[in-house]
Amino acid sequence: MRSRLNFYNTRNSLEMSRDPIADPDFKILFESAPGLYLVLTPDLRIVAVSDAYLRATMTQRDQIQEAYQRLEKLNAELEFRVQDRTKRLEDTIKELESFSYSVSHDLKAPLRAIDGFSRILIEEYDDRLDDEGKRVLNVIRTSTLKMGQLIDSLLALARLGRKQMQIVDIDMNELVESVFNEIRSSAPERVVELTCGELHRVQGDPVLMQQVLSNLLSNAFKFTRHRNLPIIEVRSQLADNRREILFEVSDNGAGFEMEYRDKLFGVFQRLHTDREFDGTGVGLAIVQRAIHRHGGRVWADSVPNRGSTFYFSLPLNSAA
Repeated sequence: MRSRLNFYNTRNSLEMSRDPIADPDFKILFESAPGLYLVLTPDLRIVAVSDAYLRATMTQRDQIQEAYQRLEKLNAELEFRVQDRTKRLEDTIKELESFSYSVSHDLKAPLRAIDGFSRILIEEYDDRLDDEGKRVLNVIRTSTLKMGQLIDSLLALARLGRKQMQIVDIDMNELVESVFNEIRSSAPERVVELTCGELHRVQGDPVLMQQVLSNLLSNAFKFTRHRNLPIIEVRSQLADNRREILFEVSDNGAGFEMEYRDKLFGVFQRLHTDREFDGTGVGLAIVQRAIHRHGGRVWADSVPNRGSTFYFSLPLNSAA
């Protein structure tokens, strides 16, 4: 089919076209008169333009092409810088994780020695120690035990960055039940109600997801200790953006002030004293790192003395 071409009078064209042609990707047809040219525009119009007009438009085209080339060069340089800095950051993180792992591992040996010798003193020199001596040795053993727990938590956190993820199909209902039964066995005298809806199955690393649920459920179990009827709920739903699955772990426990929520996921950040609730302050940092490795998010909501809800999301392509 032949394209319909619109012809314009040279004078009118010059009067109407005071600026360079909007789209400079035109083709020069021929010189219609001295200093006047007919050009074919991208929208298939034939327009008569002056020599000065043509030069201005071609200059504009050259400037656009030059600007585009500069932009391409800048983009290439920026991409190289991002890749270089990302690699250096990844290398630094790996070095820090390796250092953390080595230091934590090396600290365990002297701690075992301190605890062992303290135990020997208590068991074999009991008749030679007064009450104050026994108390001091018990404080030493309690402190070494707590330090050992901190080191174990640091090792677990360091391993998260070193561990190769193994993605498999995970039945979240089955995993929640297994983790909760293990937690409940540590305090069989407590009666805690667990309500678990029909949870979405996910594609994820079973070890990391076990750590996520273990820390969240352990916290819920711990912080409901002073409730007459402690309740823990676990739910999941498709997010409004339909691109991720949201999981919720709620309890009716102690809760916390929301102004401190930014501290929750930092290492050794605790909102309660050891006298109120024991802990190492590493568990939620492990949760955050494990969820981030799955490409998800984690956050919390709480009301003091009414309970907390911890949320984590997993991309929909990780959910089945």
